[in-house]
Amino acid sequence: MRPGLLGAMLVAAVVLAVAALFWSASRTTPTAAPAVAPRAGAQVVGRVELAAGAPSPPARATLAVYAYALDGPRLPLALLKLPAAGAALPLDFKLDDTLAPNPAYRLSQAVQVVVGARLSIGGGDGDGAQPGDWLAQPQTVALGTHGVRLVLQPPSR
Repeated sequence: MRPGLLGAMLVAAVVLAVAALFWSASRTTPTAAPAVAPRAGAQVVGRVELAAGAPSPPARATLAVYAYALDGPRLPLALLKLPAAGAALPLDFKLDDTLAPNPAYRLSQAVQVVVGARLSIGGGDGDGAQPGDWLAQPQTVALGTHGVRLVLQPPSR
């Protein structure tokens, strides 16, 4: 083999190796959500209460207070679930990143959220309201809002 050709092949191999190294470094996919410190005020604070004159809910019920992003899928960014027997109403609540069901989707990533409450009588973990559930009218609020009032209404007969 000629010396000039051998040198050209060696240079080409080095260039290809360097290009492959840069290409693979730029193509890595993170396997977990980046660790980002929560923004100050990344919470929603309020109270859940029963409608005036409403009977006491059944002891087997489960209370869920949730928040999801206004502009995005209806995946809960924060979810507080308590058995009704352990949730004396009215109940003061604070939704924040510590209540994220999925750490990849956190309350601190949103600007505006929809906050609501549901008292599930059936005790199931379904994503939607079931017949017989008590519901509070969802509210759209900015992150950092205090004083949200969620009033649980018994099902209409």
